[in-house]
Amino acid sequence: LDPQLIKEDIECGNPGRVEITNVPAGYEYSLNSATGPFQTDPFFDTKQFQLTSYLESNWVHIKQEFYKIQQEKLIDWPEKNLYNQGWKIFSLYAFKNKNKDNCLLCPQTTQLIEKIPNIVSAGFSCLSPGTQISPHSGFSGYSELILRCHLGLIIPDKCAIRVGNQTQIWQEGKCLIFDDSVEHEAWNLGKFNRIILLIDFIKPNIKNHFVFKKSNELDTSLQNFIVN
Repeated sequence: LDPQLIKEDIECGNPGRVEITNVPAGYEYSLNSATGPFQTDPFFDTKQFQLTSYLESNWVHIKQEFYKIQQEKLIDWPEKNLYNQGWKIFSLYAFKNKNKDNCLLCPQTTQLIEKIPNIVSAGFSCLSPGTQISPHSGFSGYSELILRCHLGLIIPDKCAIRVGNQTQIWQEGKCLIFDDSVEHEAWNLGKFNRIILLIDFIKPNIKNHFVFKKSNELDTSLQNFIVN
């Protein structure tokens, strides 16, 4: 760990604080307080978050709205080096940027996700049969600030996600929440498309501000995707 003391600046009105960087994967931490509860698991107990019961109670409506989207409106995820084939998305929010055209096509889903506090990104994610997403971790400067929620909508057999040393199987109408900064991979070895609603939201222990700065880690196609 690399703790740094930032002294209080009375003249500028900046409070003092301690910043800790170089936190290794698997390090015990608490989402809410210095006294715990602590965890090392990359997946989180969904009961800790109000959004999961809210999404799960509306999953059928979200699924029905996805069916109305013309499939040609789904686009390939830009980082094509991460997967072998067939990873398509339909973005509603990307890094706090609203895709107004797509949101108009999904008014009910948009209304639902806009009621979720501290949402950063949201959209539908589709893996076609035979698709494998290689092990990777989220963008530096972004994934450390958020947690990722997957709401299962259409889930075939032989379809799963590994985060860290744990593998979970999606369930229709149920949420998974995990740390995007931990290495993860996913696959669909089933016979039909796997569809989820993906939502990124700010970690509860992060202060009420969020600034995402584009970096060299993002290639041109992805930077254009964020803007659009």
